[in-house]
Amino acid sequence: MTHVQNLLVLSVWLAAGIIWMSGQTYCNDHIESLLYSKKNPSLILPNVPYRLTPSGWSGVLDLLTCATRSRIEFRESQGFLYNSASGLCSPLLWLEGPNSPGALPVRPSEGALYLARGWCEGDQFQILELNTGELVCLRLFNTDPVDFFTARAVCESLDSYLVSVKTMPKLELIRSLANGNSLHIGFDDLVTPGVFFWHSDGELVTAQQSAEIFDENEPNNHRGLESCGSYKGERGTLNDLTCDYILGYICERDVLRPEG
Repeated sequence: MTHVQNLLVLSVWLAAGIIWMSGQTYCNDHIESLLYSKKNPSLILPNVPYRLTPSGWSGVLDLLTCATRSRIEFRESQGFLYNSASGLCSPLLWLEGPNSPGALPVRPSEGALYLARGWCEGDQFQILELNTGELVCLRLFNTDPVDFFTARAVCESLDSYLVSVKTMPKLELIRSLANGNSLHIGFDDLVTPGVFFWHSDGELVTAQQSAEIFDENEPNNHRGLESCGSYKGERGTLNDLTCDYILGYICERDVLRPEG
């Protein structure tokens, strides 16, 4: 295995479950394998890496050590920069949009860029940027409208969920994607009528969210019939509807790949 392979498979099989690096001992509690792809920095523009350490670690002996240490010391790390000549290793928090204050272009002295296997690559998902610099991973389905349950099932089959829209910047992005059309959105009150929760994390829809991004006095499960989430295209706000409405929808994946 060389440092110049485009596809780098880094396997860590440790009988004793212990790694020794830079004078420290690391428990190998859940890491069995790491898969990274070498990336050309120009291909990820305008998104750029966000560093998890100010200057990285120096004197890291090899690529495998850099990858393993990045993943163990920073569980949220989804990539790293490695300079094989100097031994500089810089763990990365996936990618950030260019407006993020912590996002910096890769410098040649930092070496090659490696990113975890693209969780948002494939299945026609794409990384999009909110006006805050935050990145989201979405796929729009607007040519084959379905009911709410079918939309939710399709998203789940793609290791994703119906999109959550908890903030105004996220709502503005949905408006731009919807192009005036209504869409299914990932919240409902099907478990407990009148208690709406987000599919992405199970959190309840808050009063602040209701006031800022929903239509007036919504969601309200009108007459006990409106249990499923939607984006109201003509008004550009969120609403609850009956679940049998036939609409387009957006699936969302977490930008950071889930562990395990």
